[in-house]
Amino acid sequence: MFSFHWAETIKTIKYYEFSVKDPRNLFIGGPMATLMADEIQKETGFIPVKGLLNVKGKLQLSGDHEMDDMIPDYSILDTIKYKYNVLASSKFDYIIDEIQEAGFHKGTKFNNSLRHVDFNQGIDLRLLTKRRPL
Repeated sequence: MFSFHWAETIKTIKYYEFSVKDPRNLFIGGPMATLMADEIQKETGFIPVKGLLNVKGKLQLSGDHEMDDMIPDYSILDTIKYKYNVLASSKFDYIIDEIQEAGFHKGTKFNNSLRHVDFNQGIDLRLLTKRRPL
């Protein structure tokens, strides 16, 4: 699951909480679980599995160290409504103004380093062209 589906992810974890006899058999992992492990544990009581599954015994299952070599099922992406696509948003100008008001505009520095916004997440790069000024 993805961090922008926080509420739905927590609801899903809680839903499946009683589907296993032993709570240690409910595994919560992935990028969100790695980056937000403390928050997930606080909300659910479960300790997420952080990082890659490339070490024997991380899940206490046979072959668990080979899981990161498996091809993911990307069909889950077909169910996501990309409402966080900044460039495709009807509120593009508002979003950019808000980012700039937060102190992220060309030439801004923080602790003698240039500030920047990482737009690698939530943008359909097919919409980015040289003609569209940011």
